[in-house]
Amino acid sequence: EEVQDMRLRFPAGRLDGFTGTGTLQPIPGGLQWIPGGPYAHLTYHAQIDHVRGQHDRYDSYAGTNWIVTRARDLFPRSTINCQPEEGVKSRARLIFRLPSGWHSAAALTAVAPNTYRLTDPGKMLDRPHGWFALGQFAFEHQEIAGTMVQVARAPGSGLQPPELFHFLDGTLPALKKLLNAEPETVLMVSAPDPMWHGGISGDRSLFIHADRPLRTPDKTSPYLHELFHVLQPYKPAADADWIEEGLAEFYSLELQRRAGLIDAAAYTRGLGYF
Repeated sequence: EEVQDMRLRFPAGRLDGFTGTGTLQPIPGGLQWIPGGPYAHLTYHAQIDHVRGQHDRYDSYAGTNWIVTRARDLFPRSTINCQPEEGVKSRARLIFRLPSGWHSAAALTAVAPNTYRLTDPGKMLDRPHGWFALGQFAFEHQEIAGTMVQVARAPGSGLQPPELFHFLDGTLPALKKLLNAEPETVLMVSAPDPMWHGGISGDRSLFIHADRPLRTPDKTSPYLHELFHVLQPYKPAADADWIEEGLAEFYSLELQRRAGLIDAAAYTRGLGYF
């Protein structure tokens, strides 16, 4: 009864079929939900498949035996009005109810199989963030410099986790020191076509296409590039992509030099490509 209303905003066509207790009213870019009392509930459907770019590649996709998507694709942005306003904080859980033989991975605190505790410091309403891997994945993990690195590989992924962990042993500690970041966990999701042919960072997590190498011919690293974005302690302005991407690409080379993974000649050639 403390909640007066919630305003839910989402892209047209991604979420629909809203039903629930209380009242639902359309607003520009979403819905206003007035729960109308305690024990309120809200149900809706999410369109998981979403094409990115011009070549029918997906940044959110539901296959026959796996799903790769982000919290932002499943849960609307929300603002909440309640009385009293001071001292109010939610207690929230995210529970995936999955087909038999499926499992989940998320950059969240697991409290039971497929169940995660949500914490969103500074926000009244805790909500999920980051990438999700749902389905028949292969899961590996290793602690590196105090951070648990989790890897979820969809069927068809050729990523070799031992090689990735060895690569990160020398580079992740330096990246954490550079950005003054101490994440407890980082989730890396690897999946093949028809997923996006590149990498996309998220909160404490990233997606990277299964065919992307640890290191490209110019000696930069797609994995370190996306990890830089995951750990960076700032958000760039709307016109600052050029410097944000430039820093991520430069340090994907520089961190390897600091770790002794490339020699001076390879480092110089890499800078030349820039």
